Amino acid sequence: MKISIPNASSLAGLARAWRDLAVWTALSGIQVELGDRGLGSAKTRTFRGSDGDEYLTRATIPGPLGCRLVVHRIHRGDEDPHPHSHPWRWARFLIASGGYDDERWTFDEDRDPPWRETRTRMRPGDVNVVGAGDYHRVVDVLPRTTTLGLLGPDVQGWGFMIPDGMGEFVPWQEYLLRKKSGEGRLTW
Repeated sequence: MKISIPNASSLAGLARAWRDLAVWTALSGIQVELGDRGLGSAKTRTFRGSDGDEYLTRATIPGPLGCRLVVHRIHRGDEDPHPHSHPWRWARFLIASGGYDDERWTFDEDRDPPWRETRTRMRPGDVNVVGAGDYHRVVDVLPRTTTLGLLGPDVQGWGFMIPDGMGEFVPWQEYLLRKKSGEGRLTW
């Protein structure tokens, strides 16, 4: 079955499209197709790891006020050992199929060590809430993992947190350059 996403010209329309697609996918066992075969005018991009293998395919439908509707096909977990942030003020990801574990890193200067990792298993029907100040990693990805996301506007750049001591935020471009060159501190 082919799913068409209606033109989401308002925030309410975008939310309705996201909800409807989530319901259709979860209840009907529909496989969400990415690209021009199933998501109309969505912009689709596939991201690859340092080994050249696919790790994420994203179809994006822009909405009003900088918000977006996205469908993610997660092919594998994050390869980097450090947690990353996102640029969005807020995001909600409904797990439509498959699943993964979300490693979340939180900071509390009164703790020793101040950084703590928690892991949450995300399965179909679960919603992962991610904010601009959250640091996480997606790990232990199950086959055919698909998420449906509603993203708020961008409020920052994204990057990685090196949780040594008080933590060092490294913008993603710098992180990848340091990783590739072997220069700089990217260890715990």
